[in-house]
Amino acid sequence: MTVDGKTYVYNPITNEVTDPNGTVISGSVFTATTAEGSTIKIDMADGTYRYIPSTAVAAIGGSERLEMQYKLVDNDGDSKTANSIIDFTSTMTDTVPPFITVDVPSYGTDTTPTITGKTEPNTEVTLVIKDANGDTITLTVTSDGNGDYQIDVTNPLSTGEFTVEATATDAAGNSATSTDTGEIGLFNDQQTVNVYVSEEGLANAIPDSIGIGGDANNSVVASGTLNLAGAVTSLVFDSQNPDFDGMEALTFTGEGTNTLTAKNAAGEDVLTATIDNSGNYEITLLRAVNHANTAGEDRGFITSLQVKATANNGSSDTASIQVSIDDDAPVANVNVSQYVEAAAPTPTSGELLTDGVDVSSAPFGADGGYMESMTVGSYTYTFAGDGSSVEAPSGSGSEVNGSSVTITMEAGNKLTVDMSTGDFDYTAQAGAAPLTIEYTWRCRGQ
Repeated sequence: MTVDGKTYVYNPITNEVTDPNGTVISGSVFTATTAEGSTIKIDMADGTYRYIPSTAVAAIGGSERLEMQYKLVDNDGDSKTANSIIDFTSTMTDTVPPFITVDVPSYGTDTTPTITGKTEPNTEVTLVIKDANGDTITLTVTSDGNGDYQIDVTNPLSTGEFTVEATATDAAGNSATSTDTGEIGLFNDQQTVNVYVSEEGLANAIPDSIGIGGDANNSVVASGTLNLAGAVTSLVFDSQNPDFDGMEALTFTGEGTNTLTAKNAAGEDVLTATIDNSGNYEITLLRAVNHANTAGEDRGFITSLQVKATANNGSSDTASIQVSIDDDAPVANVNVSQYVEAAAPTPTSGELLTDGVDVSSAPFGADGGYMESMTVGSYTYTFAGDGSSVEAPSGSGSEVNGSSVTITMEAGNKLTVDMSTGDFDYTAQAGAAPLTIEYTWRCRGQ
């Protein structure tokens, strides 16, 4: 018998098969491997066979034709030559759906966005796009040899959220679906704007270039325009729940309107914000706030004031305004000396909390404050702020009256200091040595 050009000879007397390489196989059965890697076992004594297809042949769409020639000999020595053909066709079917992905821009103002995705190579993809109005668009695209596909939406989508359902169908008719969601926004770049106001623009403040950012903006007003992608029917301040970073928490009134007011714990108006339907906004600081850093000037943040825009179709979009509030802090001398040369007692008055800056009406700046401690000679006096009295050490020869302390020194020299304001009166006798006063201060508003 010849299989794929290789001949096997069977000897019924010895019951042996000799293969094409001359190897003798005991018994009447031999095994041959086909060009496609399949296996066929043939029993030359009775002509029965078993065919085992290879993985490739047995796969979906696989097939193989095996041609054999054989010579039959009977017991009388009569012979006959014939051909036999085995045709094998796999009956396996493809029931596995194709994989598919779809990607759309999560946010943008392009009303005809580009849709991309991936599936099996050269596969048809049907896309169904549904916009915020409920209108649908159906598009068809075929993936390239790498399975990638891309197509632009042909008709403009309305503002608001839209969905894209992508369905891929392979050659066997199997299909798979993937969905993604995007938004046609009302604000270009889904923006957050940052604005800066400063306590140093308030009345009685002390403008300077100290602090974060060098106090580049000593103004209590910040204004600008939100970058709208198109006309809106309303633009208002939405419900507010911001974080307060580095400053006291505030509460808000006016949500759902064009004017927002922020109040402190005492119920005082601290900040107002206005906006119109064209996106023009203005933030105004009305009074100082408590900042976290009590050692010097810093900056507090209202993380976001939410703004809600509504389009003609009722869809809405939000943007946020982050407000930074720069701190104001007092200016103070570490030491103050008064020299008296008159023969008779000569009173001298002034403020301890000035340092070449005219802040006579508000020595502590916009926050307000008080002297926390004061050392005169070997005695230190302390003050805890509004509503308290000066704590004077025993033996100091001083008289306390609320926030004021009067100290009588040797030779009749007398000093009175109001530790809530820094104002002082000093009466020295002729020839008295210069007086040095050392003190620390604390802001009320931080």
